[in-house]
Amino acid sequence: MPKMLYISEKNMILIIGKEIDIGGEHIKNNGKIMVLIILEILVGLSIFTLFSIDADPHETKLVADDAASGDEFGISVSISGNTLVVGAFWDDDAGSNSGSAYIFERVGDKWIQQAKLIASDACGGDRFGHSVSIDGNTIVIGADGDDNDGAAYVFRRNGTAWTEEAKLKPKGGVIFGLFGRSVSVSGDVVVVGAPSAPPALGSAYVFVRNGSVWTQQKKLGAGDATKGNCFGFSVFNSGNTIVVGARYNDGADTQSGAVYVFQQSAGGWIQKAKLIASDGTKFDFFGESVSISEDTIVIGARQDSDKGTYSGSVYVFIRNGSAWIQQAKLTASDSKEYARFGYSVSIEGDNIAIGARYDNEPAHWAGSAYWFQRNGSTWNQKARFFISDAKGSEHFGTSVCISGTTMAVGVPGDDEFGYNSGSVYVYNLTPPSVLTASIDIDPDTLNLKSKGRWITAYITLSEDHDVNDIVIDTVVLEDTIPAEWGDVQTETLMVKFDRSEVEDMLSPGTYNFKITGDLTYGTLFEGYSDEIRVIDPP
Repeated sequence: MPKMLYISEKNMILIIGKEIDIGGEHIKNNGKIMVLIILEILVGLSIFTLFSIDADPHETKLVADDAASGDEFGISVSISGNTLVVGAFWDDDAGSNSGSAYIFERVGDKWIQQAKLIASDACGGDRFGHSVSIDGNTIVIGADGDDNDGAAYVFRRNGTAWTEEAKLKPKGGVIFGLFGRSVSVSGDVVVVGAPSAPPALGSAYVFVRNGSVWTQQKKLGAGDATKGNCFGFSVFNSGNTIVVGARYNDGADTQSGAVYVFQQSAGGWIQKAKLIASDGTKFDFFGESVSISEDTIVIGARQDSDKGTYSGSVYVFIRNGSAWIQQAKLTASDSKEYARFGYSVSIEGDNIAIGARYDNEPAHWAGSAYWFQRNGSTWNQKARFFISDAKGSEHFGTSVCISGTTMAVGVPGDDEFGYNSGSVYVYNLTPPSVLTASIDIDPDTLNLKSKGRWITAYITLSEDHDVNDIVIDTVVLEDTIPAEWGDVQTETLMVKFDRSEVEDMLSPGTYNFKITGDLTYGTLFEGYSDEIRVIDPP
């Protein structure tokens, strides 16, 4: 069975794979992406139509070229332009759980593995790749097990080659501080989180680059720091703003969580705000994940229980002058207990990606991910992504990243190449183009008392498209009634619809019927007939 995702707000499912089964019928896909649309009938039932988007399936699922059991490839992901970085923190190349990171480059419509990165001083237990971040030609990779206190490594691209530029360590060390549990890079500034930094307060460290030399500029801490806050569990920086999550902070209640915002000024990095959820409660873990894009911050609260125990939620804050205001609280349209929606988050512009690592549908801990889009000040769920044939414990959505129209989802529990070998799914969020078609329906007057069997439609496309490319099985009238059969007549496709099915949805009056379908190369078509008169004589 293939992989599956919901691609519209209500009624579209994208299925990725070479073969699928629908209602017991086996359909071969020939390497294209298949889209299953659930069309709602007036009486509340559903039918299914199928169309294909011409896309290389390798753009969808990525695995390491040396994938091995236990690597957990996909534990972390980050995208910048056409480059994707994937962490595999339990890779054993340099010793047990030494870790690695993989670089994929998009060439045309395909993703090609370009490099595998390993620390120059790698050894067992480093967990290199637990966190990754890329901006342009710079990658930072966290190794929170290095020498018992952690490290972060900076790699720089020159042409197609990636070389290690620096190993970052905090001044004075942070024994068992998990330095590198979270990392973020923006330009020449890197932020590294150490959520267990002594004396158990947690810290975040700012490093800046001058030429090729990196130096520690600042150690950040919460202005109201208390032990066990886990400050630095998540970090993200963009421009002159740094966001740090403290998921165990008691801001609204016991371990409800908090997020701190720091702004760069002439005096250095200054704490400008402490964010807490307007409805925060015990053990929400607000700050589990954070991301920022321009004047918008997104914060995961994976154990919020509004929609069921630990169903999870995500909060959106926007900057208004020097203040940060909560704009929205997001939950999944199909929220479920223990899904932990908000385990991972990513924002760019008006698009948010959200991971729900422990979603139990379609299998125990299979996981899922969501795409939300902003329209004005309103955020709408656009898609839910998941693996249709999940066996369980894939943990799809452990990591997410969104960049432009590309969304990557980490699946460290994928077992295709051995237990927890891992994978990453990459989605193109660009909708298919729609072509206007000319529609002629015969007869142009429908008598509801008639005993005729068919209603015939003639479909014509513009000169640069060929009706021979229309997939007849996808042709639908009024979003409900499928074409029974079709035949190409020179430059026109003739299709027939069951007259009784059409007339069942009509009453006397006039109609302009809509007919839709798709072409073999992914373009959709839509057209409306001239006015059709419907009569019901006595």
